[in-house]
Amino acid sequence: MRVPVDLVDLIGRKEITRTLKTQDYKDACRRVASERVLINAEFDAARAEKKLSKNSNKTKAASKDMLSSMSREQMIALAVGWIKKQDEEHEDVVAAQSLSDGEWHEVLDTLRTDEGMAAYALKENDYCFCLPEAKNTLKEHRITYDQKTLAFKKLSRIFLEVYAGSAKRAVSRHKGELLAPDTYSHTSGLIASVRF
Repeated sequence: MRVPVDLVDLIGRKEITRTLKTQDYKDACRRVASERVLINAEFDAARAEKKLSKNSNKTKAASKDMLSSMSREQMIALAVGWIKKQDEEHEDVVAAQSLSDGEWHEVLDTLRTDEGMAAYALKENDYCFCLPEAKNTLKEHRITYDQKTLAFKKLSRIFLEVYAGSAKRAVSRHKGELLAPDTYSHTSGLIASVRF
């Protein structure tokens, strides 16, 4: 994706390329949309950083919080991008191993435990459950944040919901249940129903 002219100096390159980690055309078409949203979020964050750095009268705290300028959809895209990457890594590891029936049951038990812990954290609004993942994702995308803001709380809740949904899907997959090809399509609807 071409970097907007006004951001080339700040980002340090004219084009951003990312692998979609698939050879399937339909899957690539689905993935490219979420990658576009993530890259546009990075552009928005860079613009916010550029704007704040130009205005030296702004406080240091304001310049440390690009997350607050992000839309809900961009936050969802960050969380979904993170969980897709986690799911792909998990599936690659499991596919590379030949597990006995007993080992499959152990994997399923572990997934059920993860699902239960995520559901409990969601019920108790334990935003700390996915805090390291949210922070790492923000760092990976060079998005600054202030943990005391409502935006960070929203992002933490979104990460928690996406993780809980992923844990539930993982249990279903390992039990042999068939899932829709785009298992993330319901995530936006789930998150859209949440009030902050």
